[in-house]
Amino acid sequence: MNQILREQKLSKVIDRSITDRDELIAELDDIKEQGYATATGEYLKGMHCIGAAITILNDEVQGAVSVSGPIKRMTGNRFNEGIPR
Repeated sequence: MNQILREQKLSKVIDRSITDRDELIAELDDIKEQGYATATGEYLKGMHCIGAAITILNDEVQGAVSVSGPIKRMTGNRFNEGIPR
């Protein structure tokens, strides 16, 4: 991961974009711990997204799945608990 971060520029897409490598690493650690990622208007204003890796028994990633929707419909418990579950 560190090699990829050294080679890639973290571009600011919108005001909420993560452009600091240490902040990104902390975010990735949180994602790994909770088992899914969320994006709250970080790429496209007005949209929220939840994504997770699809793994097999030895935690080998086989694919991924994500759900996106307008902020109005993806808020509160639905966004923080319902959909991730």
